[in-house]
Amino acid sequence: MAKKRLIMISGGCRSGKSSFSQQLAEQVGQKILYISTHSPFDSETREQVEDNKKLRPAHWDSMEQYLCIGDTLKEMGSKYDGIIIDCVTSLTRSILNDGWNDPMSKDSILVLENRIVSEVESILHSGYEGTLIIVTNELGLGMFPTTQMGRAFREVAGRLNHRVQLHAQEFYFMISGVPLRLK
Repeated sequence: MAKKRLIMISGGCRSGKSSFSQQLAEQVGQKILYISTHSPFDSETREQVEDNKKLRPAHWDSMEQYLCIGDTLKEMGSKYDGIIIDCVTSLTRSILNDGWNDPMSKDSILVLENRIVSEVESILHSGYEGTLIIVTNELGLGMFPTTQMGRAFREVAGRLNHRVQLHAQEFYFMISGVPLRLK
């Protein structure tokens, strides 16, 4: 098994994060698990999930999951040289969608944020001993969201990205398909 390390890859939508994560994973070894946190909520996102599956090497294991990922890493992680979690932003969106009721009080948003933070912390502290590659979106460079849920999503995702980055040994920012190593 590869040496324990955490690699974080961030960037804008369609910046090449997933492709780069797969390139890094191919350097780690043959036994790779790809965990997609994308929960399809319409036909377009279902199609995107299916298209993304076709881009992964056929010998990799894949699963779609956005809850209890830390448990999966504890139970199955020892079988893999590397694991990709793609992505923290989709995990955040999925958990927010599960619990959102418009409008939300600050306390209710905090409860959801705590659920999301717990999920990410369970990943970071799962005890997985291989190379863990976490993909996420950078949301702080774009427009100001006009909805309460959009603003909550941006704030929670931004704080999570900071939290993950603190644990990462390597951090890459993708710009138009070009990885920029920041850490």
